[in-house]
Amino acid sequence: MGFFYLIMCYTRLTKEQFEALHQEFALFLAAQSIDANQWNKLKQEDDGQVSLLLDQFSDLVWDESLSKVRYLEQWSPNQHLSIKKHKDHLTSIIVTVENPPYPIDEEKGWQWVLQNIQENKVEIHRGRKDLGTDPKRILFALIKAGAVITKGENYKRLAKLFKTQE
Repeated sequence: MGFFYLIMCYTRLTKEQFEALHQEFALFLAAQSIDANQWNKLKQEDDGQVSLLLDQFSDLVWDESLSKVRYLEQWSPNQHLSIKKHKDHLTSIIVTVENPPYPIDEEKGWQWVLQNIQENKVEIHRGRKDLGTDPKRILFALIKAGAVITKGENYKRLAKLFKTQE
């Protein structure tokens, strides 16, 4: 390999994530013409090359994962943020409860919200954000800030309750 350094687009996967993607990483190394013996030798002799390969694989995994994101959610004890990714923008539904009787990031609190959605202390806001030229960076920033990828059940439920325009 040449002497150049690529800046990571995202972050390196954790040890646990690498372990879960062990087979995929082995295929990645094979595509780089690196077998198990060569990998073990690299780990002992060339930390820079090892770091570069780990970073490249991490970016590939993140890039592929982010391309599949359709919904994100973020929870706190008094707020829920549901996000839907569209082709060129994001739409969001934010539920905020002032002094909820139960933390809404717990099942009992979320059920209370759904049953009492029309109460004055439950505020609903909708938003829209254009994705610009680098949508994966925006999604990644949301994930780094605490959002998690979901199947969108809560977004769909809230959109249906409020007949949100898509």
